[in-house]
Amino acid sequence: MNVNLASTMTLDFAIHDRPVVNVAFDVSDPPPCGRPPLWDYYYRFDHYRPVVALGAARFARSPHELARHVNAYLENPALDRGARRKLVALELGVPVGRSASRIVEVLKGISG
Repeated sequence: MNVNLASTMTLDFAIHDRPVVNVAFDVSDPPPCGRPPLWDYYYRFDHYRPVVALGAARFARSPHELARHVNAYLENPALDRGARRKLVALELGVPVGRSASRIVEVLKGISG
């Protein structure tokens, strides 16, 4: 399991079918340096919207939710597996483990 803050590590863990919990709450109120709250800031970036839309990670909006999501995944790591698979398919475009053969195909097409 991975606990992170809107990281591209979410995709890395999804590739290996490992659950991810994203921290989506601030520990200070107001947030530091005039930044919007975490949920409004990090989880609205274009590159991270598919994670949110697909439900490929769980989002902890409070310390209580963080504990609840971590415990749920510890009890059943298969939760949200389908969403993780959809994220991987969307982002990679080729099956995991096939990238080297795909590169060879493209290079042959370029050279031939």
